[in-house]
Amino acid sequence: MNISLLYPQPCSGAGQDDLDVITQAKSLADACTRLGHTVHTVPFTLDLAAVAQALRGINTDMAFNLVEGVDGKGKYIPFAPALLEDMGLAFTGAGGSAMALSSNKLFAKSVLSAHNIPTPAWRSLPDLADGAHASGTYIIKSVWEHASKGMGKDCVVSVESGAKLLCEMRLRAPDMGGECFAEAYVEGREFNISILEAPTGPRVLPPAEMLFDGRWLGPRIVGYLAKWADDSEESRNTRRSFVFSPDDLGLLQDLEKTALECWAAFDLCGYARVDFRVDQAGGVQVIDVNANPCLSPDSGFRAALAKAQIPFQDAVQCILTSGLKKKGRAELPPPRPAETGPGISQGLVLRKDRISPEDEAAVVRIAESSRFFSENEVRIAAELVRERINKGPESGYFFLFAESGAQTVGFACYGPTDADPKEFELYWIAVLDEFRDKGVGRLLLRTTEELIQQAGGERVSAETSSSHQYAPTRIFYEAMGFCPVAITPDFYAPGEHKYVYVKELTRKTC
Repeated sequence: MNISLLYPQPCSGAGQDDLDVITQAKSLADACTRLGHTVHTVPFTLDLAAVAQALRGINTDMAFNLVEGVDGKGKYIPFAPALLEDMGLAFTGAGGSAMALSSNKLFAKSVLSAHNIPTPAWRSLPDLADGAHASGTYIIKSVWEHASKGMGKDCVVSVESGAKLLCEMRLRAPDMGGECFAEAYVEGREFNISILEAPTGPRVLPPAEMLFDGRWLGPRIVGYLAKWADDSEESRNTRRSFVFSPDDLGLLQDLEKTALECWAAFDLCGYARVDFRVDQAGGVQVIDVNANPCLSPDSGFRAALAKAQIPFQDAVQCILTSGLKKKGRAELPPPRPAETGPGISQGLVLRKDRISPEDEAAVVRIAESSRFFSENEVRIAAELVRERINKGPESGYFFLFAESGAQTVGFACYGPTDADPKEFELYWIAVLDEFRDKGVGRLLLRTTEELIQQAGGERVSAETSSSHQYAPTRIFYEAMGFCPVAITPDFYAPGEHKYVYVKELTRKTC
């Protein structure tokens, strides 16, 4: 598939926030290439006819939309999805209307309020110019610009009147793209909730909290310097944390629920991030809805993927699939075999139909390295190896091993079901921790599917848990074309359900 990475060409004198799109494009180009696609980069400008001509000239099948503004102005962010919609092209992320509503923070505030989603009170320049009252502490923000452009500690102001707030806003407006508004400042904690759309719907990634070092002075906000100036005091004294106490469980559930409400309210697609402030009484307030958030290696979204142990390549596959689904197309073409792409260790080979007692220790080492499996589950994996050695093919267990040099780095175990000789079950698939996110799991699964087809199998099923620990497993299956067909409540433990996935090997089902 021809994928065009659509990005804004940074203008002369661009800041680090604008230059970051180049880093995003390089990272995504690598991921899409690993998935077997041909990648083109297409600069987005206000000459929409020229952009459209470029997209048609390379026979674009799908555009990966990285446009966060044009010529350094965020107000142009909806132009890219609007053009792609007009051209009838499939593309990633939010559509034109969703992008306009979420990117203009005043529009976003109105949408949140209309859906009864809590958000801090606000005042706009026209409100205050018409004599609206204001008193208390506010944070002044840009209407269109993202990446905290123009925002620092001095943007938190305490005022006694609307006239004083209007003066403060007019003073800062030029550094904020010319348009700004004032939002009631919420003293408390700050959280980010990232969402990835799997083929079965949006999935909330592990929540993150922004922590401020004890040396922090002034209002606790994540401004421009904290995000983009690594050598600044603000950057050194802020950090992202995924560690929470049991007392936070209820709050985290509220954040996840509210983030999904935002996803639905704005009709988002592919991926998103919702930012929150939580006041000292525990009240949740949405302060920003980010459609198409940054995907650079050091971004918050990538950090959440890493915490969930979801390889970036799998996330990109989900984002691409969601874009095709939005366009009414059901599936991506099969990825190129992983062993021919970058990221795979030199000399990686697959071994099948040969198993020895030494493989038991290798299977145990690989299963333990993933940190997914209990001691009992690891013991069962070792028993399957012994069963295969003792009984051969009559055991019903077949193994496929991935080897790098003399080291076994991954394995899959599968076999036919008793109910139907055309149906196989994938019992195990695991990769040594240091070889994760290098395409080894994909290679094992694709080859396992081929071996099942050669044995007369037409479908393969797999089971996994509903717990957060197994979120990367579910994402992996769904990214590889498996569909959930059954859920057994409380199968593994109270509240931990069993998911059954199935993939038709002769056709895609979702």
